[in-house]
Amino acid sequence: MGAQSLKSSLRLPLLVLLLLSLLATPLSVQAQGQMQLLAYGLRTDAFPSISFFLEAYDPQGNFLTDIQPAEITLSEDDAPVAVSSVEEIEPGIEFTLAFNPTRDLARRFGDTTQFDQIRQTLLDWAGQQQSRGGSTFSLSTEGGLQLIRARQPAEFSGALSAYQPALERLTVPTLFPLVQAVNLAADQINDPTIKRAVLFVTPPLQGEQLNGLEDLAARAVQLRVRVFVWVAVPSLDGTAPDTAALQRLTDATGGKLVLIAGQETFPLLEEWLKPLRRVYQVRFLSGVRASGTHRLTIALNRSGMQSLSPATLTYAIQIAPPNPIFLAPPNQIERRWTQETAQQASQLTPQKTSLQALIEFPDGYARGLRFSRLYVDGTLVDENTTPPFDQFEWDLAAFNTPRTAYLQLEVEDELGLTAKSIILPVEVLVEEPPRRTLWERISYRGVIAIGAVLLAALVLTMVLLGESRARRQRTPRLRRSLTDPLTQPVSIVQDAARPVQERARPVTRTGFETPPVPAYLVRLGEDGEALPGTVVPLSRTELTLGSDPREAMVIVDDPSVSGLHARLVQEEEGKYRLFDAGSQAGTWVNFQPVLPEGVLLQHEDCIHLGRVMYRFDCTQPEKKREWHTQPVQGE
Repeated sequence: MGAQSLKSSLRLPLLVLLLLSLLATPLSVQAQGQMQLLAYGLRTDAFPSISFFLEAYDPQGNFLTDIQPAEITLSEDDAPVAVSSVEEIEPGIEFTLAFNPTRDLARRFGDTTQFDQIRQTLLDWAGQQQSRGGSTFSLSTEGGLQLIRARQPAEFSGALSAYQPALERLTVPTLFPLVQAVNLAADQINDPTIKRAVLFVTPPLQGEQLNGLEDLAARAVQLRVRVFVWVAVPSLDGTAPDTAALQRLTDATGGKLVLIAGQETFPLLEEWLKPLRRVYQVRFLSGVRASGTHRLTIALNRSGMQSLSPATLTYAIQIAPPNPIFLAPPNQIERRWTQETAQQASQLTPQKTSLQALIEFPDGYARGLRFSRLYVDGTLVDENTTPPFDQFEWDLAAFNTPRTAYLQLEVEDELGLTAKSIILPVEVLVEEPPRRTLWERISYRGVIAIGAVLLAALVLTMVLLGESRARRQRTPRLRRSLTDPLTQPVSIVQDAARPVQERARPVTRTGFETPPVPAYLVRLGEDGEALPGTVVPLSRTELTLGSDPREAMVIVDDPSVSGLHARLVQEEEGKYRLFDAGSQAGTWVNFQPVLPEGVLLQHEDCIHLGRVMYRFDCTQPEKKREWHTQPVQGE
């Protein structure tokens, strides 16, 4: 019989078979004019921008193209949110051919066997494929996996051409090739957009050969694997085989089933796979402002169609406000007077100072900021409402006398979450103003000295005047004394007491008076002697020590010292308590570890930060520290 006459003779049986197939297939839950939505792969790594993947199919299973943002309705925890963008992408297909041949496929159609016709049809399809995206090709047979995720269609063609099963020895068809194919899909799921499709080519299955098919279908649905089935039969005439179980498999996974006899009955495989080659990536700006689990509802509204039910996705997220940190802040700032010139009067410099900040996002979601602010003594001095948000200018014009300023940062992100930094004390030292006139150049002590000199001169003048008057009064008596000097009184004039000049306070080379400090930290060498230039005055109520300048005020450059190693807190005048800040090597006082409640330091206590040793010295110790040693007891 020729191919044309065979096609004519099969036309009526095909119509009958189609009707029987429709009657045997369970009714779809989709009604006319309705669509099917599938949403998955929600990602929050760019929060507050969230993305997910969306597939939409018409009642015939065709992929809906050209979806616009206005057609998608989103609600986040029942609050509407707008779609930012919709992008149609081609993700690729992981295609697996599950070939289940038996000796029934050795039947001949014309000059070739049915097995050769099926293989040639698949080779022709593979020859039209291109290497694109994440598409891969696998081959599963009764003998195991012959090819696993080849990226080149030519590799698939080569493996299929080399596949030569011993058909005469294969008498009973099984589900083994299909089970291997579904398990392969579960073996590696890296990209949620990759579609997975299995083509199961098999003779009719029945009885015990279908055992486990329902569980396999559930697993394929869970893995989003579409299963397509070609049932090879000797002819489309006569009674059709029972394919109800396989039909339920394809319906559940979104696949298709067809009976194939001669080559002219083979469907176009590419038309079946075409709906799988597209997916939409939808993005939106989240309105979530609190940590926890949230629900996203997706609906698609297209003219003439309405989705069966909205798709729902849930996701959990942890949100925290940003954390501003001063980056390498100064401990003190010195303001000095410039040299006066004919063109410009002397002035204090610097007039401004720049500060750098580090803004961290503890929740891991870097996002935009609305503003960043710098406060000095609780007053706003600088604000950024546009990038860069990490740079500030501090105007020092109000600091004309020495004092301590207290700095703090504040930031607010685009979610409206705000946070402040710790309060940072900074000492502002101001040089005494230059003396322009003679009177200005005379210090307070100089005025006292001049007054003392003038007073002494006045006293001396009064003494001289009194002496002159007394001399005039003594002249007659002097003459008498020449004859009898023993009978005359003798006047004794005492020197005026000299005023004691007040002792000047010590002045540093920079022109600033040395402020009194209650205690010091002195760094010691390995020999226990103080290292020159390592004295740390304890002039603050709290001091941090470590190797990281971003975390510690006193930098201790040693590998054994942690970034933030210890804290020293002044509890009252002259009383200091040392705490460990979770360091790696620990903090030790007099060779004993510092407990969580800290250690109250005494004069000449020995402090170890890792391998670095300090001595705690009080400026006015109550009493000298007494050390007691004990001999080491042998065993």
